[in-house]
Amino acid sequence: YSSAMDAERRGDYDGALKLYVKAGSALLALGDRSAAARAIERAEKIQLARKDVTPLVRDRFSDEEQRRVLRKGSKVNDLSVPLWKESRSRVDDVEQFIDPRQPTLSEEQVSEGVTWKRPEEVFDDTSISHEELVAEDLVQRISDCTLHASVVVCLAHRRRFGFEAVIPRLLPADSEGMPKISSNGAYELCIYFNGGPRRFISITVFDSCLPFQPDGKLMCLAPKEAHNIWPSLIEKAYLKLFGSYNFLGSNSVADIHMLLGWIPEHIDLKRHTFQREQTWSRLVDAFYDGTGLITVGTDDRPPVRVSNFQPLQSHCYAITNVSPKGEPDRWLTILDSFGHSHQHEGPDTSYQQNSTNTVRMSFHDLCATFDSIYVSWDPRIFPQSLQYHGVWRASYMSEDDKVESSHQIFHLIIDPLRSGTNEVWILLTRHKTNTRLADEYISLQAELEDFIHSDSAASSTKTKGVYTDSPHILVRTLVPARGGILSVTASYDSHQNDVGYTLEVFSFAPARWDRTQSKLRYDDVIVSSVFNNRTAGGNHTLPTYMYNPQYKLTVPPSRTAGKPRVVLTVQTARDLPVNATVVWGKGERVFDLTKSDILASSGAYSYGFATTSKDLAPGTYTVVISAFEPTHLGPFSLKIASSVKTQLEPIPQEGSGMFAKPVRGEWFYHCRLYCLQEPQSLHRARLQLQEPSPSTAVCLALTGLGQQRFEFTSELTDAPAGAGIPLTTLRAGTYVLTPSAEGFGEGAKFRLMLWSDRAVVDLRPIP
Repeated sequence: YSSAMDAERRGDYDGALKLYVKAGSALLALGDRSAAARAIERAEKIQLARKDVTPLVRDRFSDEEQRRVLRKGSKVNDLSVPLWKESRSRVDDVEQFIDPRQPTLSEEQVSEGVTWKRPEEVFDDTSISHEELVAEDLVQRISDCTLHASVVVCLAHRRRFGFEAVIPRLLPADSEGMPKISSNGAYELCIYFNGGPRRFISITVFDSCLPFQPDGKLMCLAPKEAHNIWPSLIEKAYLKLFGSYNFLGSNSVADIHMLLGWIPEHIDLKRHTFQREQTWSRLVDAFYDGTGLITVGTDDRPPVRVSNFQPLQSHCYAITNVSPKGEPDRWLTILDSFGHSHQHEGPDTSYQQNSTNTVRMSFHDLCATFDSIYVSWDPRIFPQSLQYHGVWRASYMSEDDKVESSHQIFHLIIDPLRSGTNEVWILLTRHKTNTRLADEYISLQAELEDFIHSDSAASSTKTKGVYTDSPHILVRTLVPARGGILSVTASYDSHQNDVGYTLEVFSFAPARWDRTQSKLRYDDVIVSSVFNNRTAGGNHTLPTYMYNPQYKLTVPPSRTAGKPRVVLTVQTARDLPVNATVVWGKGERVFDLTKSDILASSGAYSYGFATTSKDLAPGTYTVVISAFEPTHLGPFSLKIASSVKTQLEPIPQEGSGMFAKPVRGEWFYHCRLYCLQEPQSLHRARLQLQEPSPSTAVCLALTGLGQQRFEFTSELTDAPAGAGIPLTTLRAGTYVLTPSAEGFGEGAKFRLMLWSDRAVVDLRPIP
């Protein structure tokens, strides 16, 4: 503490700030809370009073911070869900630990007169062994189709491979880990939730009462005939966490992730990026290697009927068999959980039904019938993995800081492989403390930093980072054998506070987080603007790109060695894909974009958020902020953080403050000529094809006649922005304006825009 005071007296405020914080931590460890509070209070006063002090950053990777996030996830819907390793089982304790609360019954169950009873009150031969269960015997009697499909594929996998790791862990268990009947009716389920394996539930364990119909049949997930309550207990524990049997399902990979911790992947069959052949190969390998569990699902649109099989709307189906690799007929076996969604009449090579409520369907028909394939992957595929637990919108933050914290950026260092390409999977999971909340969206972006900067022009015609209301989002990316650094952005969009999340990395090569947390000194340059009908130009392949908002960025010299660090961040609505690019533009408006022009770029257009960073030499640059299409409209904010105090000024549109005269015409194998008669005035012009074509190049020339010895000819260019004449002062006289083109074939239409500081422009075509 005294060293901090000495540093403050010397004017070393950076050092004083660090020493006060260090002293506060040490005093807190010694139990002197009042002295620790004084040290922290002094540190906060320095940060508030001295804006030139480098702010301290909380170590988000520390064990204390990681545990804090995990502990916060131990309460869900007022139920206790402690971490598995940090609590002990209570299933053998006395009955006072049994939670008397039951999940709310569904409307279907209530209408059937369902009541809660213990199985031993109804059955004489109650069993709890999953070993004797056959996947096809399980019947879905309420609307939790995704959970039914999840349990079915787990049982089918265990029967094929004998792996107990694919079976949800239920306690109490015998010495071999097999579940057994509880002596006091108390059971526990291990779930993977809010960042790790947890006990559901320790002090408030769920009891063995199950929903029975008046005729003694279970109205829940259960076998058709046998009195085996294992699936019913799994279902009850799961639905108790969510509060009700009125559970319409989520998606099966979310359920399997909670039951097993396997990696969830959603394959959208209707998305333009869907790769049919690659997907089939991956499915076959996953099924026969035992590394994946597969289900399929329909969405809320009426599904397509195939032969006599009519899939249900918003329904999930388990895949219980797949044709071997190399067979000419590619098919999958689908289990119909209700057993009444089809009636088969006559032969059909793409469709077969048998007595066990299964349907064999060709892969071609499956892709046309269903909307999604869900694959849950065994994380043991990857020899390397790591986790990070974080928080969006911490409640102690200001509102502006909460908005900024909704997009958190990480740098992931991937070590080299001896040979081959390393496939890295990154999974983002949103934590839940209230499962009834809706309208929460997440997004995940991961891209090699070298790729972002080296392939900026090509990637700026793509989009990335789509938001989803699912609790999980998976990004798969390739890293070269030499290794590299992945830039990872985890984003959240909603107004809830203290939202936890987990990032999990799976890799074949060792990976680690870059824990360097140097916060740039200056971050107060913030601009708010909007993409509207005049300023939304779209991506650089469009002739309207030049209309995008552009800014003059001035970077002064740094007081220290090296180039100043500059970070640009753009935020907008989650449905608006944006890009930020720094160009060699000398602070002037940019009309075309080429790879050699780009200094830094955020890469592919990303929804709601884009960022790029670069060490820039002192000088003046042009910053272009663009949305993917001219139809993408809405407000955005641009923030610049840097190690030096930068300046940012908007660049006016071409012809801003001048009178505009548009001309439209058409070429037919010769140039068009226009006569311009003017008193002394300022002019600029731009020529563009009405329908840009890479095979047609345009040129614009301005020539003085008589005593006016003046001539300017633009470059011949096929750029979408066309050809232009810069701001030029013309003396009084007569001039010829010549728009020309090459490679247009039989004809091409053009538009010519002439700007002048005079309201009346005498521009006439020359016959």
